Amino acid sequence: PFSGEKTPDYCRYMPTLASLFPDARFIHIVRDGRNTALSTLKWAKPDKGPGRWPWWDSDALACCALWWTWQTWQGIRDGRALSPGRYHELRYEDLVERPAQHLQAMSDFLGLEYSDEMANFHRGKTVDNPALSAKSAWKPATKGLRDWREQMAPDDQAVFQALAGELLELLAYPATQQGANTAVEARVVQARSFWASARQSRDVADLIK
Repeated sequence: PFSGEKTPDYCRYMPTLASLFPDARFIHIVRDGRNTALSTLKWAKPDKGPGRWPWWDSDALACCALWWTWQTWQGIRDGRALSPGRYHELRYEDLVERPAQHLQAMSDFLGLEYSDEMANFHRGKTVDNPALSAKSAWKPATKGLRDWREQMAPDDQAVFQALAGELLELLAYPATQQGANTAVEARVVQARSFWASARQSRDVADLIK
């Protein structure tokens, strides 16, 4: 029998989990950090996620960029270091664009038989209720629910690019075309200073448990 666990924070603990569960396999779904940030800004709170960081109220968007980069880098680094056949990585956007293709690939990776029901899990269950979340309404993963190009302020785009551009490029996400200005540069300097101080003073993980 198979069981699955989808806690996102576990991407920071793959070596430990791989040691504790030698038969476990890991599927790492990455997403454009700017769209992730748009989501994080809605759910993070003083006792949840990067909302715990003391600097959140000063620049939440910069915190989102640091948090996404930190979590995603660890998952990629540690996942790719696992023995062959234990780690599968894909982009959320590709899964939404071609669900059957990528679900087939994940099934093969896990040694499971693929079924069309995997891609059509929502059929006959979707509820038309705007008050419900997409998950509660049994809606399929949908492209374009969040679009940083339209929903993120130009200066925020530039800040995110400065703090997370290297990882965005590694994952083949397009660079932000918005140029930096004095205000953006000041936010980036402050964010990097916060990050350096946090890493030196205590384990950053303690701030977002």
